[in-house]
Amino acid sequence: MVWSPRPGADRTELFGEEFLKKLEYLHIVARKVFSGGARAERRTRKVGAGVEFADHRPYAAGDDLRTLDWKLYGRLERLLVRLFEEEEDLHVYLLVDVSESMRLGTPPKLDYGRRVAAALAYIALANLDRAAVVGFADGVRGRLPPTRGKGRIHHVFRFLAGVEPGGSTDLAAAARTFVHENRRRGVVVVVSDLYDPEG
Repeated sequence: MVWSPRPGADRTELFGEEFLKKLEYLHIVARKVFSGGARAERRTRKVGAGVEFADHRPYAAGDDLRTLDWKLYGRLERLLVRLFEEEEDLHVYLLVDVSESMRLGTPPKLDYGRRVAAALAYIALANLDRAAVVGFADGVRGRLPPTRGKGRIHHVFRFLAGVEPGGSTDLAAAARTFVHENRRRGVVVVVSDLYDPEG
């Protein structure tokens, strides 16, 4: 079920100007913590067209001649092809519990969950990764498909502001549905009070 905005759910105070400033600061801190020799893109085990050298393999008929390592041929007199590490987007899936138990508290636990999910989505989008948000209770209750780019954070805000709590938590059923509907690998973060009657 793809999410559609819910009329009358005005929760703009959750994601106001002050919250955006905090998110930008959080993004800066996260970049400092994870800065190192690697760039922001995620490396994969797949070998293909990238910039980081991975290995050599013997030349086979039909290989692109531009990938031949001519310096190595001069030393070994063997045709070898250079292989590079491919880089791919990281998919970040945020599963937010929207069950009735998340309505409890002052402010409600769901408000905290919305802000945590928004903060994690912002960091992912700012790093040019793809972020998706899925609301769940006794099953999947709505989804924001994977999106990319820092400017898309407002779509995440609108989705999170529009979800309404209801139903009981069934994390197992929601996880089965989520896995069945999502074939892309990635990082899954569950934002929940974990108050599941099944334990």
